[in-house]
Amino acid sequence: MLNLISAYYLMRKLPYSPRAKLTRLQNNKLHTLMRNHLSPFYLERITSPRSVSLDTLHKVPVTDPFDFRSVSPQMRSKRNIADQNLISLSTSGSSGVPLTVNVSLREFRIVQLQQLRFFQIHGWKPWWKTVIIWSEDKSEADSPLQKIINSQKKLINVTAPLDEQSRLIQKHRPDLLFCPTDMLHTLALWARNNGIVYPPVRLIATCGSPLLPNMKALIQEVFRGKCVDIYGPIECGWLGQHCPHCGLYYFNEDSFILEVVNDHDQPASQGNILITTLERHVTPIIRYRIGDRITMAPDNHECPVKFRHFKSIDGRSSDVLMLPGGKTFSYMHALQLNSISGLKQFQFVQISLQSFVFRYTKETGINDNHLRQAVQARLPDEMLPGLVFKEEPLINPEKSGKYKLIVNQSKGITP
Repeated sequence: MLNLISAYYLMRKLPYSPRAKLTRLQNNKLHTLMRNHLSPFYLERITSPRSVSLDTLHKVPVTDPFDFRSVSPQMRSKRNIADQNLISLSTSGSSGVPLTVNVSLREFRIVQLQQLRFFQIHGWKPWWKTVIIWSEDKSEADSPLQKIINSQKKLINVTAPLDEQSRLIQKHRPDLLFCPTDMLHTLALWARNNGIVYPPVRLIATCGSPLLPNMKALIQEVFRGKCVDIYGPIECGWLGQHCPHCGLYYFNEDSFILEVVNDHDQPASQGNILITTLERHVTPIIRYRIGDRITMAPDNHECPVKFRHFKSIDGRSSDVLMLPGGKTFSYMHALQLNSISGLKQFQFVQISLQSFVFRYTKETGINDNHLRQAVQARLPDEMLPGLVFKEEPLINPEKSGKYKLIVNQSKGITP
């Protein structure tokens, strides 16, 4: 516990420290990673790991999500950590490949400290009442704020009908409201259309999908508070967040090395993101192409936070399906399907209030009836009568390069 307190004391000051101090810290962490924590996969790809520094990192080959699937066992570091002492984190599959990465308890705590730093920078106090709209699954519910926010925390099941979620928010009167972006935007639309007035919320935090300007404006109008966004794919961790001083995003560069490259993997101010994790020692990730595109702020951008800033991000986006009875279905519900053996890609498409298409691809030799039964067992009853299965040879990504898991093509169905 003392080590965590000391680590947090240093972390709080780092965003405001000179760039030279951050560069030294990044180089030291990178050297430790290269000397002690490379996985078999990277030991084969990096010929002289001890010579790698910030100046030479660009010579290391880029890692793609498909590398994880093809050599998954080799992505783990050689460190001898029993599986029962690891935490498994699963991604949505929006890159086309659902991934599972393992982290140690220490690495998980580092992410929690980053979260604490973020909320405190935005004014959070330990006595604030907090409402989290999330999955009931314990591993998901614990991940955003567990052991950071105190006993004032209340969890609202993201699968509950919108009127029930709304009633609980009014009942708990939160100071801090935390929810996936697409779901909170859907709830805000429903509340506005139904004339719901909420008590003012001090701070609203979103994550999971890009927070577009029109979405942010509506959420702030309905919940009457400041809305800030968090960015980071699960396999890498908490990469960045809104800056309280300038309003742009900034990266947590004390835990990551960020590169922005063009389509030829050359440095650029606008392009693809490559991430090297400095704190992930169980499953290290080096020059990993996460599939998002970004526009950086100018190098001379003035802000008290000295971490690098970015203006915008083009990443995963997802719709929300409206179900009979006022329920919804979002990408958080769809994550349950990643555990189905033989299911490669999938996408839900809503045609009308009671009509849905499940597009999917599967591994060769997989029994189609068994796969469909496994899918149906994980879906809400309201979707089953109008659900049509459609096997595809391939599901193409969006222009952003990400796969949209939830597509609402219905007309006239609003929250």
